[in-house]
Amino acid sequence: MPPVMIIIAGPPGSGKSTAFPVSIFGVAHFNADDRAAALNGGQGLPTMIRQQVN
Repeated sequence: MPPVMIIIAGPPGSGKSTAFPVSIFGVAHFNADDRAAALNGGQGLPTMIRQQVN
């Protein structure tokens, strides 16, 4: 079976992660908010940075 890629897209804060929490499936995934938090020492993003990113 060939590899499958599913892309969930939408504006920031639209509920993508809530409606389709990919992390629960135990598959390779990328979430920009999770990555940004990791780069910020595991902390959530300050509102100012989140507004700039959005």
